[in-house]
Amino acid sequence: MVDRKLCVDENEAQTVRIIFERYLELGSSVLLVQELRQKGVTTRVRQLSTGRTIGGRHFTNGPLTYMLRNRIYIGEIEHKDQVYQGEHAPILNRALFDAVQAKLTENRVAGQFGGPSRALLQGKIRDDQGNPMSPNYSQRGSRRYHFYVSRAFVEGRKDEAGSVHRVSTQDIEPKIISILRPMAPSSTTEASDRTSDFERSLVDTFVQSVTIAQERISVELKGVYTVDGLSTISIPWKRKRGRPTRQVLAAPDTTPKVKPIKSEQRKLVIRAIAQGRAWLNELITGKVANVEEIAKREDRSARSISMTLSLAFLAPEIVEAAIAGRLPRGMGVLKLCQLPTLWVDQKAAVFAATAN
Repeated sequence: MVDRKLCVDENEAQTVRIIFERYLELGSSVLLVQELRQKGVTTRVRQLSTGRTIGGRHFTNGPLTYMLRNRIYIGEIEHKDQVYQGEHAPILNRALFDAVQAKLTENRVAGQFGGPSRALLQGKIRDDQGNPMSPNYSQRGSRRYHFYVSRAFVEGRKDEAGSVHRVSTQDIEPKIISILRPMAPSSTTEASDRTSDFERSLVDTFVQSVTIAQERISVELKGVYTVDGLSTISIPWKRKRGRPTRQVLAAPDTTPKVKPIKSEQRKLVIRAIAQGRAWLNELITGKVANVEEIAKREDRSARSISMTLSLAFLAPEIVEAAIAGRLPRGMGVLKLCQLPTLWVDQKAAVFAATAN
């Protein structure tokens, strides 16, 4: 900040652009948090007026989502639910920002638990390392399987997660309700039967917190409530074993399979390659004088334009694989931009996993 105005730090700005682009490619904040942690990308380091330094920490879902929602990157300021045009220059293309907002909203809707009555322990359950556990679900065909998962595990901090990082709701909720049911007035129990509203009222009324550990569920009760004189109930349990896994044994000379690129990522790659070729054609024909002219027109950095231009020089086999959807999983725009110049080296880098 200079003269009370925001100024662009190009190194930080490029990091922001890459984070926004990678979120679109990966389509998941969880995967992006894991990738940023692996690459050592941390939050911005800032020095306060007191001299204290903050930042420099690994991203977690909360700060990352806040960053992806921040309109300051497109030159706007939010104040009291109102959006104003700022005096600083934007560092993101609005189209990229809007695409990220749409994806964030889509993921939020898709990740909803299926109604507040389904997640009985939401906000109360944690693993035995104190990490909150959040409700989620997986789907097989038309069936949904609901579970709670440790936030530390979701954010890629596996070493900080508890001994149980994921547990089925059907594996623990009935056990807790069976302990709480006798605490309710008999008239209420008879009238409510087994409705989810009644079960939720039991949890809201009596439960302070629930801790999941190996072979034990600890339920801490609120206030003066006790069971057999105890304010914390220990419930023995064992996780139900899932279906036995089935393996297909391949012949020794069978080439290992590599998962193909996801369809959304494939679209982004093809679009970026086409964009790079179009900009290269503009430079060759003299329609534009230099990269800086394209960068100014597209509202992007010159480095970002140069990276996209590099896709115009990909080996034909790589382009064909992208169009056919045969690129290896994870081979997105950023990795393709970082490939070496020679085609033989490019093909070795891209297809190394399938060459053995």
